Amino acid sequence: MAAAGGGLHVFGMTSTQETYRARHGALKKLAGFGLSGIEVRLAELYPAVEMAWADGVLEAAEHDELNRHAEELTRLLNAELGAPLFTPRRARRVLGRMLSQRLDPRARAETLAAVTLLLGGGSYGALVLSRMMRRAVAVGAASGRLFQPAEALWLSKVRGAVAARDGEAQSAGAGVES
Repeated sequence: MAAAGGGLHVFGMTSTQETYRARHGALKKLAGFGLSGIEVRLAELYPAVEMAWADGVLEAAEHDELNRHAEELTRLLNAELGAPLFTPRRARRVLGRMLSQRLDPRARAETLAAVTLLLGGGSYGALVLSRMMRRAVAVGAASGRLFQPAEALWLSKVRGAVAARDGEAQSAGAGVES
């Protein structure tokens, strides 16, 4: 049934209202890391940060890899936006905030869902999700040893979140005629 605003009713709310509430909740979750405004784009580093913490120890090689990814991300974002809005220093500061607070399992899942919701939409979102996966794998491999069970579990959760987001994007496009 169509809503007055043109959205579809789902449990008494339009899909637009649900989307707004979900995005607002995701932004509040990322605000816990001090991310707001354009800095939300740096949340792309989150899956790699949790990969570094997955085995309970942040190793020097993992930390170095995270810093490298933070600097790479600033270059990518500045190129995509066509302006020097991000600096490596700013990205490292955000990275430091993420690294300073190991989240409990529920908060990790909620934060991963927030990141994929906010950054994973559309064709650009598919690129972002791909970069997040690549970074998580690279950080996990930075120690030079095989993934520990906790690292493999986190990586499977990231893959699951990415696959779910990809599935939503494909479902949304399924009814669109070319």
